[in-house]
Amino acid sequence: MRICPHCEQPLLVLEYHHVEVDWCAACKGLWLDRGELGLLLHGDPVGDPALDLQPVQTGRRRCPRCGARMQEARAASAGVMLDRCPYGHGVWFDAGEVQALVNAVDPAGFGRISDFCASLFGATLADQ
Repeated sequence: MRICPHCEQPLLVLEYHHVEVDWCAACKGLWLDRGELGLLLHGDPVGDPALDLQPVQTGRRRCPRCGARMQEARAASAGVMLDRCPYGHGVWFDAGEVQALVNAVDPAGFGRISDFCASLFGATLADQ
């Protein structure tokens, strides 16, 4: 079982169009393994949007997959601070960060991400 790097609650595994994502019901954070954002947006893991993450510092949060301290990194294109595994396992999104990132990097994809969240959680990202 994976643990939320923000609030240390168990992450729920949810599936959407054959993509499993890890979501925290307590803090509304979302863990996406490498390639999952591309799968959600375009149906292709290679289609992961270029996040262009610029490492800022080693953070206190731990990767839900390997337990390593994640790097705090700024998504240059969106100005959003994210947490990423230093070994490339994935990226942690606090509540609202997926919306900000997708709006900045792939505005056309926001509708798909919003639909994804609505189907899983019963509300759009804009409602968070």
